[in-house]
Amino acid sequence: MTKLHLIRKSITKLTRSLAVTSIAYASILVPAAVLAAAALPTTTGSATKTISVQSAGTYYIWSRMLATDASSDSFWIQIDGGAGINVGDGGVPFGSWTWVSHQNGNTSSRVSVSLTQGSHTLTILGREAGTKLDAVVLSPDPNFNPANPEIVDSTPPVVTVNSPANNATVGGTAQVNVTATDNSSVSSVDLLIDNNVVNTQTVGSNSIYTLPWDTTKATNGSHSLMVKATDIAGNVGASSVLNVNVSQPTPPPPPPSPTPPPPPPTIVGDLNSDGKVNVLDFSILLRNWNTLGGVADLNHDGIVNVIDFSIMLRNWTG
Repeated sequence: MTKLHLIRKSITKLTRSLAVTSIAYASILVPAAVLAAAALPTTTGSATKTISVQSAGTYYIWSRMLATDASSDSFWIQIDGGAGINVGDGGVPFGSWTWVSHQNGNTSSRVSVSLTQGSHTLTILGREAGTKLDAVVLSPDPNFNPANPEIVDSTPPVVTVNSPANNATVGGTAQVNVTATDNSSVSSVDLLIDNNVVNTQTVGSNSIYTLPWDTTKATNGSHSLMVKATDIAGNVGASSVLNVNVSQPTPPPPPPSPTPPPPPPTIVGDLNSDGKVNVLDFSILLRNWNTLGGVADLNHDGIVNVIDFSIMLRNWTG
């Protein structure tokens, strides 16, 4: 039996194609968007997908639906632009995801279509706002029951952290290198530090994902590191939990302060510190004549006298 993958995405973002005798749509959540044109009356959105049929025959259609009430329990299916099939519209339990295979509210009337070998266009058209559609399966077997868990992908991705190693010391921007594989396809990879997501990657190379981690935003010391991968079916796989030590390099010391320039030399005899030796300084000298020491004692011999006056004259600037 072909395993089918059930993914929850918007009706306008269907991307997964499963060929052969049975096909699953990625989850369809019917939005309340007005269609510009549609072959069937609808105001709640649409999605179209090409399917490949290996063998001609009658195919029975099952749809996994969630209805909240009688006003949100139906949608249209159209094959190759032909007559629309009103799926559900009564007989659908409310409030839980349910596989539905009947039409027009008659649980005895199976939804089936005759298909030739080759490609066909399958279109989902919203009929009632609020109807939620998770998957559509076509099978040539009238006894096929999609409630069988074998058709649901329940295998989580396998995740291995290649670097850093357990108990490694990191700093700056650390590159976390991861291998994430799945039996179908990995849709995203999350890097968790201390159980908080710090980076997410959706594109890898040969199952290798590189997730930069800015360790400057973490405190120095021990932290837990784990990587989780989610596949297109919503299954989540996790790596083992590693311990890493954050240690930022010690910043270099600041450069020494520049040495201030030396003060300009003092002119001997400039008693009033105006940068000149003139009559003002001479008047100060006269006021201190024959006194003991003081500012006018230019030769520091303990008395202001003619020797100090001669020194002043030698430095006279006028």
